[in-house]
Amino acid sequence: MNLYRTNDTASTSNKMKNEFEERMGNIMKVIKKTKKVIAVLVLCCTAILLGSLNKNIFGFDYKTKNMLNAKNTVSQLNSMMPISMSPTQRDTPQDNSTIEIKPVPASVETNSLPAIKKTDPEFMERTKQIKEESQKSVTGVFDTEMDIKQEDSGVKLDFSLHNISDKDLALYFRSSQKFDIFITDSNGDEVYRWSHGKGFLMSIIEIELKKYEKLSFSEVWGYTDNNGNRVPPGKYSITVKLLPKLKNGKNISPDELMAVKDIEVK
Repeated sequence: MNLYRTNDTASTSNKMKNEFEERMGNIMKVIKKTKKVIAVLVLCCTAILLGSLNKNIFGFDYKTKNMLNAKNTVSQLNSMMPISMSPTQRDTPQDNSTIEIKPVPASVETNSLPAIKKTDPEFMERTKQIKEESQKSVTGVFDTEMDIKQEDSGVKLDFSLHNISDKDLALYFRSSQKFDIFITDSNGDEVYRWSHGKGFLMSIIEIELKKYEKLSFSEVWGYTDNNGNRVPPGKYSITVKLLPKLKNGKNISPDELMAVKDIEVK
């Protein structure tokens, strides 16, 4: 009696297992068919979209060929499901569709194309004049003055930016560096630069310099080159260059921002 019940239970278990595998197989078939249906819908939408581009939009004639070819469609569907493809099938190109792009024939009317507006010549000329005027350097605005006092240990430089215009001026500096100093020898070669090896804060510094007012600075050159070594005796030229900008955007004449003095080091 117990043996009969054991066999019956095993038979029932095998039957349930077979039914489960059959149902799972059916579900997988439905999923694959659903993927194919979705892919076909995507291809149909793509074909419709490409067909709408066949109306000389953007000046080109678009034609599609074999987009809905049955054999080609199946190949594209297989390429979308790499699990069922063999290595040989994956290496073989599956897309045989082509797109031809042709220029618009001369017979096509251009009225349907967007018109290109021509720029007014007077406007272009005025714009050019404004640009040229903004690039011109203004003069008679500043005067850079420098006094030197030479001693055994170095040269003291007192220099200033003098507003010689008849109005207050709004200035700014692009960084914390407001000036630079250059020392050249008798051959014109640079031996020292004040900004060499220094770091400066990158921030806009605004200054209002009233008319006839001065912006003064003071520095000392200790007869050394950029490497910190004392320069040999001889004649040297000291050039001070100030670095302000006008807030109105006009360029300042470089000559009005520089001062030069010659000295002799013994």
